[in-house]
Amino acid sequence: MALSEFKNRSEYVQDDYRFKNPRRVLRIWAEKEMVRAGVKCPKPIRLRKHIMIMTFIGSNGIAARKLKDIEWIDQEIIYDTFLQVKEAMIKMFSDCNLVHGDLSEFNILYHENDVYIIDVSQAMDISHPRALFFLLRDINNVLEFFGKLGTKNLPSATELFNEITGLNMDPEKNLVVQVEHFEKDNRNVQLRCDKANPADMELRLYNAEVAETHNDLAEPYN
Repeated sequence: MALSEFKNRSEYVQDDYRFKNPRRVLRIWAEKEMVRAGVKCPKPIRLRKHIMIMTFIGSNGIAARKLKDIEWIDQEIIYDTFLQVKEAMIKMFSDCNLVHGDLSEFNILYHENDVYIIDVSQAMDISHPRALFFLLRDINNVLEFFGKLGTKNLPSATELFNEITGLNMDPEKNLVVQVEHFEKDNRNVQLRCDKANPADMELRLYNAEVAETHNDLAEPYN
């Protein structure tokens, strides 16, 4: 994974206060990829300057297929796959404070009955001013894909949005309009403080994780 791949991510990172240069993006992206929240994804092995080495998802040298490349037949397997994707989205939002931002059948791998989330270089912190709108796009992509497969009992976009975020948007009203109002009127005080003081925020989060794991999280990447 090279530095050049991160130079055209302005749509995602221009308003994310942590990302001020490509090398900074790479460093934090390594932490995003970690499976500390139980989200299945390629694990970062080592980060040296601007190169990221990650684990291979697949077997016998054959890469795992993307959801779009699977010949789906069994509805139980399809629904279980949807539940896995939903759980990954919930964990990313609730445990990692992240929104993927470009989630679809093109960047979810399927290997040995498990889904793996890839291409998270544009993932954003939930304090990003447009995070909830990117989450809406992820939700619509996921529901559209599984809807085309004839998956039964899929939630509505509003239901899935509420389950992921813990918010309580009205299913009878336009979800986009509600998100706009929420972003305007109900920004979290802590997120505002973090945005104003990013160094303090990162130190706070780092100390919290070190206290929880009793390990220096940066050590494997140095």
